[in-house]
Amino acid sequence: MTAMARMASGAAWMIAVRLADRGLGVVSTMVLARLLVPGDFGLVAMAMSVISLIELVGAFSFDVALIRKAQPDREHYDTAFTFNAVFGVGCALLMLVIAYPAATFYREPRLLGVIGALSLAWAAQGFENIGVVNFRRELRFDREFRFLATKRVIAFAITMTAAFTLRSYWALVAGTVVGRLAGTTLSYFVHPYRPRFSLAARAEMMSFSSWLQVNNILNFVIAQCSSFVIGRTAGSHELGLYTVAHEVGSLPTSEIVAPINRAVYPSYAQMVEDRGQLRAGFLHVLSAVTLFAIPAACGIAAIAEPLIVLFLGSKWLEAASLLKVLGFLGAVAAISTNTYPAFLALGRPRLPTAVSAVRMGVIVPAMIVAGWKYGAIGVAWVELSSGLIFVPLSWALLFPLIGVRLPDCIGVIYRPAVAAAVMYLGVRAILPWDVTGASASSVARLIFAVLFGVVVYFLGVLALWFLSGRANGAEQQLLRLARERFGARAQ
Repeated sequence: MTAMARMASGAAWMIAVRLADRGLGVVSTMVLARLLVPGDFGLVAMAMSVISLIELVGAFSFDVALIRKAQPDREHYDTAFTFNAVFGVGCALLMLVIAYPAATFYREPRLLGVIGALSLAWAAQGFENIGVVNFRRELRFDREFRFLATKRVIAFAITMTAAFTLRSYWALVAGTVVGRLAGTTLSYFVHPYRPRFSLAARAEMMSFSSWLQVNNILNFVIAQCSSFVIGRTAGSHELGLYTVAHEVGSLPTSEIVAPINRAVYPSYAQMVEDRGQLRAGFLHVLSAVTLFAIPAACGIAAIAEPLIVLFLGSKWLEAASLLKVLGFLGAVAAISTNTYPAFLALGRPRLPTAVSAVRMGVIVPAMIVAGWKYGAIGVAWVELSSGLIFVPLSWALLFPLIGVRLPDCIGVIYRPAVAAAVMYLGVRAILPWDVTGASASSVARLIFAVLFGVVVYFLGVLALWFLSGRANGAEQQLLRLARERFGARAQ
């Protein structure tokens, strides 16, 4: 199997993981949205924003360093395991220490118990079997799929049981804690490696991973600034609306792009000695991502009101205005995140770290001002604007390293982007602007709008592809796969 074929197979498995995970997640959100109130989601979001800050103490991403290393030995694996265990326990202790100050900051005393319970999950996760990283190193994504899917099913079952039993935010907490405990236990059943405590390779591991930690810290500040600002200025209700809207708006990135990136990084690491192959692989991935992620993001923005009402209930309708902005943010994120695994495969973690540092310096003060003046919607517009500004900066740093020219990049993006814009306008034209309740006719109209958008988009993409002279891209690959599949069935 060629490198491209292995990368495509890995991406398919990781997308399958995310689809299975998201399928459970959608069901979970729909059920929880009816059993709980926005304040419950906002309370847990407050706790997670604090915990994520503490977690950065140990966010060295040693698995990334192990994947990039050509031939790691036992001391590298054991050192990574030891660091993970020490940082996991340390983070749990810090959570207990900071629980009271966090509750005081948010003026929410319930955070004491929530953060205390969640600290158990982080301590347990630190002891996960480091051997499971070989599923990605060896491109065994089928085994990765089974491992991740099983963890998710367990967490889902516990969350649903607790939600129907408790009818409170403790259902969300229980699902998180049990899910992480189950993941650690399961890791020793699915891989035979048995780690030992050792720091023999600490210097070598830290030399690469320290940059990843800095980048993780910067990205955390960028990602969590919205939660801190909205939670402080508008309270748990508006933060709950923003959290749900952000989760739905980021579906194209989390469900399509993130699993692809998880699969392509090990493949990029194997291609790094052949820059021509790496260049082709990068453009191939970018073409596939934009073909599906951009229309998905624009489609979510187009059907924001009926989507919110029909799947979450009318009490969440306030989130629709946020979703229309954050949906487009998903499209911007989709075309930019592929650069990060390429930087890491090249051994250049300093470059994305520099981009993140500049972006943090811009977005944090902008969010604070926008949050105080306009609330959650102002924060959403800041996120979207910063994404549009910093995507070109990442490209400008990466493209010279792998030989990609800007016209090459534009050539694989403009067809999906133009077709998605036409689709958005068409769907908005046939949907009602005011949606206050769910009914059979509303469901039928939404289904028709989605099907209409799919048809308009793919006809638009194909028309632009033919006008461009059938350029090499994801369209060509999909048509070839379709011919092979249907041709094989016909024989």
